[in-house]
Amino acid sequence: MKVLWLLGWLGAAHQPKVVAAPPPVVLFLKVGRNPRETARETRLFEELGLALDSFAVLSVQPEDPQFPNKPLATQLSAVQSLTEREDAVAVTWLASPLPGRLMLHLIAAHTGRILIRSIPATDDPRSEAKLALAVRELLGTAYLFEPTLGQAPAVNDVVASLREELAPPPMAAVPVARPPAPPSAARWGALGVEGLFTQGLIGQQGAAHQFGGAVRLEERVGPGFHAAVSLEAEGGPLYSDGQTRIDGWEIAPGLGAFYGWDVGPLTWGPSVEIEGGFQRLLVSGSAPTQAFSSLKLRALAGLALRVGLGDGVALTLTPQLGYSALQTQILSRTDGALFLASPWIEGRISLGLLFGPGA
Repeated sequence: MKVLWLLGWLGAAHQPKVVAAPPPVVLFLKVGRNPRETARETRLFEELGLALDSFAVLSVQPEDPQFPNKPLATQLSAVQSLTEREDAVAVTWLASPLPGRLMLHLIAAHTGRILIRSIPATDDPRSEAKLALAVRELLGTAYLFEPTLGQAPAVNDVVASLREELAPPPMAAVPVARPPAPPSAARWGALGVEGLFTQGLIGQQGAAHQFGGAVRLEERVGPGFHAAVSLEAEGGPLYSDGQTRIDGWEIAPGLGAFYGWDVGPLTWGPSVEIEGGFQRLLVSGSAPTQAFSSLKLRALAGLALRVGLGDGVALTLTPQLGYSALQTQILSRTDGALFLASPWIEGRISLGLLFGPGA
């Protein structure tokens, strides 16, 4: 037992003693020239002890009583001797060069950075506490870009807290929506329903007006440009002299295009259309009723007007001039008189509604 105790005593006697490193020193120069400035410096020194609780804050008097009025180069020379003597990491002091303004100075001994902040002088009882926090911020800024290795832990703590304050707030995750699928070539954006009135202008013999309707499928294929397919039907009495009556109707599919400019709720622009269809004529009277069939080929051009009435609904008005490449004629069976001839040039006006996202 005595041997064990002796070995234990020898081991404890040879263990290295851990000595805590002294806190880094910050020098506070008292340069007040009147009782009011001296009282402010006293309160600031007390607040610095709280703001820099990991540092040893020492209050010192500069050797030259005219230190605040000296040029900056002279002040740096005086401060350098103080920092070397006290092994300080920074020196700070408060000056009042202008009425109502305070100039807070801080010189970092290890980096050589000189930081000055202009602060309005107020009678706020918490103004010295704010000044102490400003000193802490200047101290962190002075060592912000220095390597942490070899620095005192207290200095690194001040720098770390400043970086946390300067870090931008975390951005909220924004869900990324999938891009919309490209429009399919088979999809048509709008459906139109129209009423038609067609009147012959040149080349007709007999009545040359017809009423009808059309259904239109339309799609926007570019900025302002629309393409459409349509199917229309027209009919009505074409001739009557008390003995002979001629009625007719036609069905014609077509292809059209429209380019529009938007002016508020109004869209206007040129439109063109080509139709090719089938015409049926019925001749009745004293003689037995006869039926005639013919082909129709028509090209139309005009102005399309559209007024938006709401979400996905538009009122359409389209006046057009048309040219018929094939003329239909009906002659009398006895004397060869011309009863009916379809016009070469005709006018048409359509009025309707357009429904859908392309309206």
